[in-house]
Amino acid sequence: MSLTLTLEATHAIEGILAGPDAPERGGLRVVLEWPQEDRAGARLQVAIVVEPHDDDELIETAGARVFVPAPLTSVLADKCLDAETDGDGAVRFTLGSKTAAF
Repeated sequence: MSLTLTLEATHAIEGILAGPDAPERGGLRVVLEWPQEDRAGARLQVAIVVEPHDDDELIETAGARVFVPAPLTSVLADKCLDAETDGDGAVRFTLGSKTAAF
């Protein structure tokens, strides 16, 4: 089992990767940043990258390519990546439980 993408996240990522400055075979790399030593309050970080790192898992849905670092695959296995786009076109990605998303 691995991270899944909602339809909204898939469309948002497809749109980002279809942009004129997006790398041809690039994707969105997902990482978690823990500001505290006890790993409480993890923050989702995403970045457009040219290619995955050697140990990244590729999650591909339609034209959406997401790269997940190997150490996070088990942490994100029961999660779903969602996206919301505001009126200005800015995208906000969030992680949620798979059961809550479907």
